[in-house]
Amino acid sequence: SGDYLGTRELSDSNNFFFRNFNWQFDGNLVDDDAFNVLNSTARKDDASNLLNMSKLAELSEASGKGGYNQIYTDLVVDVGFNVRSSEQGLETSKIIYDAAVDRKSEFSGVDLDTEAARLLEQQQAYQALAKVLSTAKEMIDTLLRFM
Repeated sequence: SGDYLGTRELSDSNNFFFRNFNWQFDGNLVDDDAFNVLNSTARKDDASNLLNMSKLAELSEASGKGGYNQIYTDLVVDVGFNVRSSEQGLETSKIIYDAAVDRKSEFSGVDLDTEAARLLEQQQAYQALAKVLSTAKEMIDTLLRFM
């Protein structure tokens, strides 16, 4: 159409920024040089770029490019193996820890289950004694009221 979208001044290194692109010109520039940036009208709207990208999933023997499908699969397998290995290591460590605590209890002569049962007995005896004392206090209060 002959309309200008804008003009730019070149820096000393023959470049300028326009629409987040760094435009670089090589060669000798002289005053009144003009460059036109045009849209291509011969583009294809057939998803050929998408097809080209999907071809990169497979390794091309001719070009040696692509193959990210196998790389991704190997990565997933390695991560899965490492996670499972870590989970098994954690389970093993817990079992070893529990065994060590049991051996320590055996060494010290203290059985935690027996001590817990004795503690429960003492707690119940304390509650029973508190009830006896409460009843005795009520009886004394009642007797003193009648005197």
